Amino acid sequence: MTNVENMDDGGELMATDHAMDILGFTPDEKYDCYKIVGAIMHFGNMKFKQKQREEQAEADGTESADKASYLMGVSSADLIKGLLHPRVKVGNEYVVKGQSVEQVNYSVGALAKATYDRMLKWLVGCINKTLYTSLPRQFFIGVLDIAGFEIFDLNSFEQLCINFTNEKLNSYRQQLESQDVRQPHWNFQKPRPDKKRNFELMHYTGVVPYNIIGWLDKNKDPLNETVVVRFQKSSNMLALTQTKRLEARRRGRRLPLSRPCHSYRSHTLSVALSPTRPRRPGIMDSFMVLHQLRRNGVLEGIRICRKGFPNRIIYAEVKQRYHILKPHAIPDDTFVDSRKATEKLLWSLDVDHNQYKFGQTKVFFKAGLLGLLEEMRDECLAKVLTLLQAVSRGKIMRMELQNMMTRKEALMIIQWNIRAFNVVKHWPWMKLFFKIKPLLKSAATEKEMATLKEEVAGLKEALENSEVKRKELEEKQVSLIQEKNDLSLQLQAEQENLGGRRGPL
Repeated sequence: MTNVENMDDGGELMATDHAMDILGFTPDEKYDCYKIVGAIMHFGNMKFKQKQREEQAEADGTESADKASYLMGVSSADLIKGLLHPRVKVGNEYVVKGQSVEQVNYSVGALAKATYDRMLKWLVGCINKTLYTSLPRQFFIGVLDIAGFEIFDLNSFEQLCINFTNEKLNSYRQQLESQDVRQPHWNFQKPRPDKKRNFELMHYTGVVPYNIIGWLDKNKDPLNETVVVRFQKSSNMLALTQTKRLEARRRGRRLPLSRPCHSYRSHTLSVALSPTRPRRPGIMDSFMVLHQLRRNGVLEGIRICRKGFPNRIIYAEVKQRYHILKPHAIPDDTFVDSRKATEKLLWSLDVDHNQYKFGQTKVFFKAGLLGLLEEMRDECLAKVLTLLQAVSRGKIMRMELQNMMTRKEALMIIQWNIRAFNVVKHWPWMKLFFKIKPLLKSAATEKEMATLKEEVAGLKEALENSEVKRKELEEKQVSLIQEKNDLSLQLQAEQENLGGRRGPL
């Protein structure tokens, strides 16, 4: 078991399980997915050995095969039999074919890779289905993540594929930046006498030697159709769903790299560098870094950028962003087309006019000019902001000065009143005024009390009059009710008398 420092396997598993719950996976789907992952791991632990005096392989223990079969929901005996003695169609008939140890290992590897591939595609499909929205989408971001140019002591088929991809990207970059369409160039050279060098190719970053040992043995892992048929009868529903669609992998049906590159707008391509061979902090091998920059094509990319017009901006954005450099070049009271306004603006600036070109919808800048324009814009913005800060601070200080003058005037008035009081506080007439002032306040209070008493007396009298009127009205109400009752009785008696007179004739 491999242990990774600073990583909690249990915590990572719980986080993954929680993420699958959020994405809508059912408990059965999660359990089947975990079982398939476990089965793939046990596939790698299966061991086989060669029979004595025969080329036929046989199982070297069945513990891992039993575990993998249980997790995949198939019979262990059928799995081992299918790996060791697969059925092959010859003409119109099926024959049982013996397998060597190497062939069985290839078959197990192909089975594990195909199972993992289908499970991963199923996971991606389920996640996309959960995150799908019917809203219209016009933009998306695609990330191209590949290895840089690789030149090792021993370069094989993998390095050739990676370097070919980088050649295609370099050709696209040349077309994009310098409008110079170049196809990837492959110049074969006679290798120097060395067992590791079978042939050499002249790439745009330098000469790369390749070794062809083992090229014909790569990918000799066709799927074992007999085992696939066994998996189609699996009790693991997820494995059953995936193996029903499992078939031999087809070659050469990948989407060409150049198609998405030419179809969409490309941006920065970043390169990771290793600063030193012994990975220690604070150490950098300058020769090694320069070697990586040269081999990864960074220096070539910089040369292409400087040769062409790497920066391009639409006219409206140039007009809006750099209008501050020459405000009077474009009149504000007259409508001016964005392209004409941009031409007037750039011609009025003190820059090298050979460093930019006008296109149909954009302005193309050579390397360095856009940075110069940004520096000039920063200087203008600094002046404007400095002036704005000066005006704002001046306004604030003037307001503060006005407040200080108001407070000063108030303090002078208070001081004058205090001095005046200190002058007259011992004057006899002032002492008499101090003694009479409380009495004047009490006299005013007595007058207010007398007024309030008169108001209370008036309110009492009005209340008594209202009580008398209320009693009179109540007596009248009682008499009227009595009269109403008497009239009701009299009316009833009259109706009865009239009914007796109308008797039968």
